[in-house]
Amino acid sequence: MPQTSVTSAPARAVAGQLADVGPNDIISARVDASAGIAPGLLVLRTSGGDAAAGFPSSIAADADAIKTNIGSTAGVQSFTTVDFNGVIGDDRITPPAKIDLVLSSHTDWDATNATLTGLDENGLPVSETLAIPNGGNATVTSVNYYSFVTALSMPAQTGTGGTATLGVSASRTLGGGDVLGVSVLDASKTLETSLSSSNNEVFENDTVMPVLRKGRICVVVETAFKAGDCPLVRFVATGAEQLGAFRTGTTDSGDAIEWRAARLLNSGSAAGIGVLDVNLP
Repeated sequence: MPQTSVTSAPARAVAGQLADVGPNDIISARVDASAGIAPGLLVLRTSGGDAAAGFPSSIAADADAIKTNIGSTAGVQSFTTVDFNGVIGDDRITPPAKIDLVLSSHTDWDATNATLTGLDENGLPVSETLAIPNGGNATVTSVNYYSFVTALSMPAQTGTGGTATLGVSASRTLGGGDVLGVSVLDASKTLETSLSSSNNEVFENDTVMPVLRKGRICVVVETAFKAGDCPLVRFVATGAEQLGAFRTGTTDSGDAIEWRAARLLNSGSAAGIGVLDVNLP
């Protein structure tokens, strides 16, 4: 009598497909991305709200993204969100970044401490001092990662000749509360294109998309990988690269960020489908 074995594993895994029938936590999010979002990608909260899912466009350093025109004065200066005039200004910083105070070289900068205030990567209030060196000519970087900057206090200086900017560092974290999870394939939804060998299926902008916060999911990995690897997530994409895609090993010249809330469960000697175990709080 022939023996038949049955397995719950899919015959051909595709990105965004749940890897097994084990317990999981899936939420609904609104797509906040004009080009849509494909299954199997990491998504973050956007300025559109806590339930809005999208990607940041870049993780490059921007020296004046928050405040473009700081000048030294003989008195204390207090800047708040109404004074922030950079491209980010008082908006959400996604992913959360360390903050740079970039000081010109001038004798009017004295050895003093500025005070930076905002919300950290978990949305909790945080404040720290930024040490201004005598003579300036330095980039002073915060210790904390910030999802918002709410105030900067600049101490009194010798004179008015020094200039400075406040912006974001290229140093980012995915350790806070901005990560929503990984987009899940849902064949019952109306998508822009049908599943193909290039996996160009996307959830359209402003539609509802399922997002995995806990459980195991199939994702495309850009590089060779091995079980136990902590994935890196792409936030700078050129050519065929995808924002929110996964890789291991290197950050691709700083274009990807380590995501410690997930681990790969299988191995591949080349780029291919990996099984990602996601464990968000």
